[in-house]
Amino acid sequence: MSLFVDKPLAFQTAPPGMEMDRKVLATYPDDPKDVLTSGWIRGEERLTRKAAAVAMTYGKGHLVLLGFRAQHRAQTDATFPFLFNSIWWSVM
Repeated sequence: MSLFVDKPLAFQTAPPGMEMDRKVLATYPDDPKDVLTSGWIRGEERLTRKAAAVAMTYGKGHLVLLGFRAQHRAQTDATFPFLFNSIWWSVM
């Protein structure tokens, strides 16, 4: 999956405690050369092996962290499910 990022966030997660459930939804590639599909990038080594999207539950609460702008008008079709599924999951 490719997506447009401007000032991306990368999450470094660890296994949570028993009261939490964490799912990594999307990750950046392991090789710094594979992070960029087209364009220009600086600091790609800081994105490798990190999560781009994470979902967590704590009790009855739900949290979705997106390190990219899924609602951006120039975004690829592959990112819209992240936005709409996050909204749907928040009211389950």
